[in-house]
Amino acid sequence: ALVVFSSGGRLQLGRQVQAILGSDLTGALEAMDPSAPVFTPGAPMAAAPMAAAPMAAAPMAAVPLAAESQTLGVFLEEVAFFLEDMDRDLWWLLRAAHQHVPLSIVRGDEELQPLADPSVEAIIEVLRDRAERHSEQHASQVRAKIVLVPAVVAAERAVLHALRNLKFHCQGKIEVFPCMKEANNSTIWAAYHNFVATMEPQWVAKTDGPVQKPYFSQCVTVVPVYVDRQKGEIKLFNVWCPEKKKRHWAFPGGDILRGADRNLFDAARRGVWDEVGVFFGVKWSDCFV
Repeated sequence: ALVVFSSGGRLQLGRQVQAILGSDLTGALEAMDPSAPVFTPGAPMAAAPMAAAPMAAAPMAAVPLAAESQTLGVFLEEVAFFLEDMDRDLWWLLRAAHQHVPLSIVRGDEELQPLADPSVEAIIEVLRDRAERHSEQHASQVRAKIVLVPAVVAAERAVLHALRNLKFHCQGKIEVFPCMKEANNSTIWAAYHNFVATMEPQWVAKTDGPVQKPYFSQCVTVVPVYVDRQKGEIKLFNVWCPEKKKRHWAFPGGDILRGADRNLFDAARRGVWDEVGVFFGVKWSDCFV
């Protein structure tokens, strides 16, 4: 059996483990996820419609999309590692997003052609200069995988939004979201989480307990569970990480990938396959036997 945890809090699935010892195993597992689609390694993932869940109020003032100018954040997700590996940057990606012939998959080794519209090239240079100056003036802002661009007007916003259409082998997805110029790390992340949760509520999970507070789930962790009916025991399996500076026990899992996962269960399936299944030929369905 598997118990899935999210970054915001424990999912309701955790309670099902207690029921396994005193009820039919198959029934308990079916109750864990009656509607989750089957995960097929390497298959493209489409967005899954899910009911909206209320989000907790973010500690920031709302920034209207129709504002004359606003600060925008660009969240690079897994694409940030791709850019580092290929020695590229966000502004190279912007030019790639505005090529006359659209790129089906961005590999990083493409020779980009001059942009057909000189005004777009000019806007990219202005955005780059503004983002770099903001970064220099806000060195204390810790923004992993996020670039902030202040004072963005409508024409510039349209240029940035083209980043959303890019596709990568790493299955990351770039998002452009409204934020505050003067914001700390937690406020920047709250702006991103609330923006995405409004469009894709499947990433919102509720914690256990009477309050059931909703949280955006940035990552998932899968806890393999073995039930010994004879001894009446529940055993958890975890993995030893032997890296010299990171030695620890851990469970399979990782960040959600919005370019690949439809919901949290897809992220859990992918995590199990990438970190366990691909090495031992174990499918997600085999975990419930």
